[in-house]
Amino acid sequence: MKNTISKSNNKNYKSQNPETMETHINSQKLENMKNVIDLKQNTQETVMKQLDYIKIKVSNVKTFNREHLVDHPTIKNRFKMKFPENDYFGKTLHGNNIDIYYKNDTLYIDTSLPYLELGHNYTSFSGEQANQVLLYLSELLDVDITEGEVMAFEFGHIYHPKLNFSVLKDWLLSNIDLDILKNEKNFISFKHEKSQIKFYRVLPNLKRKVDKSIFNNLNPLGENPVKFEIKIAQKLGLKVSELTEYGMNIIGDAVINSLISDGIKANTYKYKGNKFDDILYMALLSSHSGNTKLMNRTINRLIDGSDLSYSQKTARRKSLKQKLQQLEEIRTVSFKQILTNEIHCDVAV
Repeated sequence: MKNTISKSNNKNYKSQNPETMETHINSQKLENMKNVIDLKQNTQETVMKQLDYIKIKVSNVKTFNREHLVDHPTIKNRFKMKFPENDYFGKTLHGNNIDIYYKNDTLYIDTSLPYLELGHNYTSFSGEQANQVLLYLSELLDVDITEGEVMAFEFGHIYHPKLNFSVLKDWLLSNIDLDILKNEKNFISFKHEKSQIKFYRVLPNLKRKVDKSIFNNLNPLGENPVKFEIKIAQKLGLKVSELTEYGMNIIGDAVINSLISDGIKANTYKYKGNKFDDILYMALLSSHSGNTKLMNRTINRLIDGSDLSYSQKTARRKSLKQKLQQLEEIRTVSFKQILTNEIHCDVAV
């Protein structure tokens, strides 16, 4: 069956009063959408949760409306979009932030949904917002994108911690047991099962990507917003409508909360000994952000690489075990507690 959506001359999104305009969604949903959109930059929120990037595959597309498409200069059947002005709740969407490709009766769509609507992603972006934007896009293309297959997506949390990024990144590196994919000044990423975890500074990333006029009007809540994001790039068997309705929370939000609350944490200790080697031991533990497993791994690596005899190495490992037994745990600190400023900075590091 041909994959299309009935046209309605885009009445649902024209720049008129949303309370009186015709709509194919019920009035309560529309009112909820208005409330979300009216938040604009979401400047009252300290944690911004968002469905960000999405890659969609729509199969069995025999034809689609090309009226609003802009051809790629060199690649056939690849497009950006030129959206009708002031057509989406009085706004014009940002057509440079979408990539559309058509091949073998299949339509592929890559976009950051916040960037598509707002021109940036320093914002919360709910499943309902995402669904509404995709319904609008469906009407313009005359293809029901919401019934397409999700090929990949990103879900993130934006926080406003008091600690600067370099301290947060060092703490994270000391307390996360994942393979590093990339480590830069303002960005770090890890491999997590079949997904990818990203942690980075928001403002330098935005300054590099967004229009200057948009960037200057962002009004960030703090000087150091950071984003913790998970990218799922595997086939999950989810329709777009299923992702926006519940999948983004079950897969994206739940995984992030599990990681930053339970998976990434450190213990703080006091030590019973007061000899110089005890002080050195605590200094080394502090340099590993209280991560005894990581510190012991470092010490054992040094022991293994030394010129000591087998019996001497065994004795050193025994001494290390005894040192560990002299530690008294004070408390456990999760990454979420640090990101949300729940604990005092001197406890975190």
